[in-house]
Amino acid sequence: METLRKLADVLLETAEGRRKARAWEARWLNLCGFCLRPGFGYPGDDWRIEQSRRIYPAGLAFANRVQNQVEWWIFWGRLAGGLKRNQQIDLYQRLSSFLLPSKGKGPRINASLPREIWRAAASLELLPTRTKISLGDALISKVRCGDCGETELWCLSRIGARQLL
Repeated sequence: METLRKLADVLLETAEGRRKARAWEARWLNLCGFCLRPGFGYPGDDWRIEQSRRIYPAGLAFANRVQNQVEWWIFWGRLAGGLKRNQQIDLYQRLSSFLLPSKGKGPRINASLPREIWRAAASLELLPTRTKISLGDALISKVRCGDCGETELWCLSRIGARQLL
C-alpha cells in the first residue's frame, strides 16, 4: 500500500503530463486510479482525493478518444469510496443523464462507455436512497427485458447492498 500511494503522489504531482499524448493520458488515468483505489484507508488519502478532484473540472485532454473516456470512468469508480457524500452526489449528477435519460433518450455515447459509467455510479455508496432506488429500478428493467449482462447484475448488487464497505 505504501508503494502504491507513493506512486500515486508522483502521478498526482505530474498530472499535467497526461496532456502530452492520448496514450499518456489513458495510462496515467489507469495507473493513478489503480494506485489510489479504494480512495480511503491510508494516511494522506483525503489529500490525494482532493488533488484528484482538481482534475475533474479540466476533464479529459483527449476527450474524443474512447479509450480515454473509458479510463476516465474507471478512474472515478476506483476513487469513489474516498469521496465525501456531496462529492459523490456531484459526480452522480454529472453522469446521471447517461444512466437515467429523460424521455428515454440520453446523450449519445460510444457503446463501450455505459459499462464503465454504470460501474462508477454503482461505486457511489453514499448516494441518497431515492437515487439508489432509481438506479436499481433502471437496472431491474434491463434484467426484465433480457438486456442485461454480468456488469448490470454486479451494479445492481452493489447499488442494493445495505452495508457500506
